[in-house]
Amino acid sequence: MNSPRIRVLCLLIATMAAASAAGAQSVAPLATTVGPPSQRELLVDAEQRVLEAIGSAEYDRAFVIVDRARARGLPPGQYHLLKARVFAAQQNTAAQQQQLEGALHADPTLTEAYMSLAALREARGLWLDAVDLYRQSIEANPAGVQAHLSLALVLIEHERSKNAVEILEQARRAAPTDPQVVAALASVYARVGRMDKARDEYRETARISTGRARRSALVKVAEISLELDDSLEAFAYYRAAVAEGLDIDDAKYAQVAGTADRAAWSLLDAAWEPYARYVARAAEAPEREEVYLGLTNALQEEREITRFVDNLAAPEATRALHALRKLQHGLICETLVNVVSYLDTGDKSLADAASERHADAVLYRGMVEAKTRKLLRRAN
Repeated sequence: MNSPRIRVLCLLIATMAAASAAGAQSVAPLATTVGPPSQRELLVDAEQRVLEAIGSAEYDRAFVIVDRARARGLPPGQYHLLKARVFAAQQNTAAQQQQLEGALHADPTLTEAYMSLAALREARGLWLDAVDLYRQSIEANPAGVQAHLSLALVLIEHERSKNAVEILEQARRAAPTDPQVVAALASVYARVGRMDKARDEYRETARISTGRARRSALVKVAEISLELDDSLEAFAYYRAAVAEGLDIDDAKYAQVAGTADRAAWSLLDAAWEPYARYVARAAEAPEREEVYLGLTNALQEEREITRFVDNLAAPEATRALHALRKLQHGLICETLVNVVSYLDTGDKSLADAASERHADAVLYRGMVEAKTRKLLRRAN
């Protein structure tokens, strides 16, 4: 039977919906910005043929296709955008910029033109100009996720993380289920030290993502939980990441297995302290029922952790350390079994055995922690 805290955490993780919203999409197709169906069809056809010509490095043919589309009714803004794409393929940035400016003069709602111009400004080191252009793109299309993300990245790169938080919070409201936005917001929250908020957003990223993005978010939740001294949640998220295919190299082994150790010791320490006060008949010692409940819950949870450690595929270089770790968890389990049995039976020999196993576990804890730190230093 699973135990309360770990069971609840693992159920929450396991039942996260794998609703993977579209990942990193670049600028929306130009066809979506054109009104009448005939114009949409015209643009789709022109785009496809221009891309084919660019792919074959037939730039003159690409320009002819664009001009013919213009003669057939392609709107001026779209005409300039298509020409800008051809000039970009030729790496003619001056002509590309001229066409992008022409596109915006013809149609100030064309977000692709803002985005491309901003990228050109960034490449020249004019990041403040790029910021203005990204903001204009957002004004033209408040739901434009890529403009928010690009603007936030520029702000972060220039030590304006707090401004980036505001931009990404705005994007989160506009696109609440976009994994890119949620993960970016989580990252910038962590950057400014808002770790509780970062953990919440990484949890949400894990809920709405799949594959590598989900595993990465699970690991981030675990890492932040450790930083917040919540080893049980960290263990639950690492366990989920391992179950979903997390690659375990030496460094990751040290992190994951070390977290399992921390979770186990947090359980044992939290249950052992009231037990020791109860046995010593200390002032305001807890009642037997309270001590017993704490120890039995700790034993249930430690059995889960021990199963995980036993089944963890340790890298070849860590096999000796892993054997010590398994012995340590076995001693923790023995400690808890003996002390629970003592409270059940009153047999003093069981209490003595529990104390001996506890001392042995503490000894192995020191050895395992020292070797794990050494492994982590070597791996990094």
